[in-house]
Amino acid sequence: MLFSREILDLESVVHGEVQNSGTRLAAIATIPLFLVLVLPVFTLVFPVEISWAGVTLYDWHRVAVVATLAVSGLLILGRRQPMFIPSGSLVSIGGMVVLGGGSLLLNNVPFWGGAREVAMLLQCYISVIVIGSAFAQLASDEQQRITLLCLAGSALIYLAVFITSNEPRFTVPELMGIPPQFPAFSNIRFFTDYQALVMPFTVMAVATYCRHVVARIFGWSGIFMFWMLFYYSGSRALVLGQIVAHAMLWLLLGRSYARTLRFHLVAWVGGYFTFLFFSQTLPWLLSSHGAETEQLMRGTISDRLLLWMGAWQDFLSHPLLGIGPGEFARQHIGGSAAPHNSLLMIAAEWGLPALVLWLWSLGAILWPGLQSLRVRYWDRIRAKDFSIASWLAVLALLAHSLVANVLVIPTSQLSLVVAIGLVMGDIKRHDGLPPLVTNYGLKAAIILVSGLLMLILFRDFQKLPQQNAAYVACPYPTSNFSPRFWQQGWLGMLPCGESKTGFR
Repeated sequence: MLFSREILDLESVVHGEVQNSGTRLAAIATIPLFLVLVLPVFTLVFPVEISWAGVTLYDWHRVAVVATLAVSGLLILGRRQPMFIPSGSLVSIGGMVVLGGGSLLLNNVPFWGGAREVAMLLQCYISVIVIGSAFAQLASDEQQRITLLCLAGSALIYLAVFITSNEPRFTVPELMGIPPQFPAFSNIRFFTDYQALVMPFTVMAVATYCRHVVARIFGWSGIFMFWMLFYYSGSRALVLGQIVAHAMLWLLLGRSYARTLRFHLVAWVGGYFTFLFFSQTLPWLLSSHGAETEQLMRGTISDRLLLWMGAWQDFLSHPLLGIGPGEFARQHIGGSAAPHNSLLMIAAEWGLPALVLWLWSLGAILWPGLQSLRVRYWDRIRAKDFSIASWLAVLALLAHSLVANVLVIPTSQLSLVVAIGLVMGDIKRHDGLPPLVTNYGLKAAIILVSGLLMLILFRDFQKLPQQNAAYVACPYPTSNFSPRFWQQGWLGMLPCGESKTGFR
């Protein structure tokens, strides 16, 4: 018995050291993650003309995203613990890289632009593994504190900037006497995927940690305000993603999911009435006409159907290797810079074999977790809720990507990487996926891919001011607006008025 106690004490000491090391690593990794989650708020509320060193804030945001992905990989170089990688996912990602290279050669895509797309795919995959492995080594409470600090902090800044902005369809600055501090958001729906990532963790944090009455009042008030922005954005994709995510977990977990679903239903209803109060009731009480408020589900899907039909035509004309990575973003027609469907985008740009490999990779990462989630759902309350929040974020973002541009915008890519990384950490902690490659192999891949991205970044960054000026000067219809931050010189824009995609 004494010998057993000594072994147990020794194991607890070693385990504690591993947890402390993982906590420090996650704390360091949180810094660039926090900056990139916050930076796009300011890059979209400030005018595009604002620049530094001749480069606009949009381009600096792209730099920040690439740097964050590189840092997340480089942080792992000093660790001795092996990375846990699903074998099917690794094989399929390797196949996609080969197919992407073939597509670049076949379609005569500019090498540096296409190579960046392929390198970003690899870097996102590596970042998923790194984030998942880092979180897998943390105690549940520490993991939640660090993650919630990052996500909740960025959410508060986002909310504060929006409320004090000069958004013409929002009445808070006018009615509350708050002087506008920022110009209006250029397109608030660019942030719906980020909201889909943050909201499950915010609801979980308030429901789990806010025990005092005052804390609950402030916590739920913040959630209602954030859901108000959900409704204000009028994003059908966001609502669809939320419904699909909750429906899948309800079918998977049954009646035991009722507690979590109840909290989110309260957030939905409270946010909707908050939206009605600021957009309808308050202007009426103050006898103010205010500004026109958009409908909850605005517009039609006709434009999106045209995009999908165009992407489908591109796929039928090039089913094997596609039209080339990044081809949608190269044209000057801003409305067709993305087909707003992740499956159609990969099929049209990369080809059917790459689409099959991408789905295989995603399934190899997510399927083991879905299989085990129901078995271990009766774990401790906090660990259970954190796992559920991670899965809600992943499922909502994946469903969102079928009707929106989640895989195009840099912030969206990072949100999906973080969400899948959290799920990977949760799977590893409970199931222990077997390592396929040595730690040295992953470190070598991190160095090579990060180096390639930095080389492309340095090469293209010098030409961004001239390429941005040429983009804005193009007289082609619908192109004479400020370029979106995935269209700013990185891919080698096509000649003015030319398009290689089916939607023109």
